[in-house]
Amino acid sequence: VLNYLEQAKSELAEIEDSDAACVALTAELEKEQTVLRGLADELSARREETAIALQTSIMGELSDLDMQKMRFSVQVQPLEQADGTPKYTQLGCDHVEFLISSNPGEALKPLAKIASGGEMSRIMLAIKSILAGSDLVETLIFDEIDTGVSGRAAQKIAEKICMLARDHQILCITHLAQIASMADIHFLIEKTSDDLHTRTTVTPLDGGKRKAELARIIGGVKITELTLQTAQEMLDMAESLKERR
Repeated sequence: VLNYLEQAKSELAEIEDSDAACVALTAELEKEQTVLRGLADELSARREETAIALQTSIMGELSDLDMQKMRFSVQVQPLEQADGTPKYTQLGCDHVEFLISSNPGEALKPLAKIASGGEMSRIMLAIKSILAGSDLVETLIFDEIDTGVSGRAAQKIAEKICMLARDHQILCITHLAQIASMADIHFLIEKTSDDLHTRTTVTPLDGGKRKAELARIIGGVKITELTLQTAQEMLDMAESLKERR
């Protein structure tokens, strides 16, 4: 009974002081909202500043990757409630989106919706090349990154992947000798089938087997002494680059 008396007194005091408590809480809320707005505005300003620098850097990387015609933009837009007031989240009050235009004259559209597999891989390679020092992702997977490229562009992609491998584990599926020659570990993936089953085999390659596989990629079905020499030259160039890495 005495405990209940103390509880009732406490509740009565809260009711009698509710107006004063409401005023105090309202003042505290307004103070915290002012702090929140200040922090969110500072974060938005930094994002807009960084967006300009990031899209400039990525455009330079994409040019190296034989994507000179592609435009890349970082869009920072404010989040709003239904009544038009700012919408705050744990990540601030902005919606950040990457936009691209693959061809001259086309409007910028969301990267996530229109980029092909090959474009997405090369754009990710460009982004990761820029953020390599601060990125916490340990393993990167590139599939179809060599779609539609050859020659100088393929070599550029291979070199960027090689440099990116200083800070990350890279898993890359490729059909280009320039990229395959840069690998620290090389696997041959083959699919065979008969009337009943389809099987995929994964075979590690080293030494002469690796050189022979690179020669096959270069020259097709028939492996010649010239393609073997070219394959060895690619392997030697890759080792030279890795030493500088």
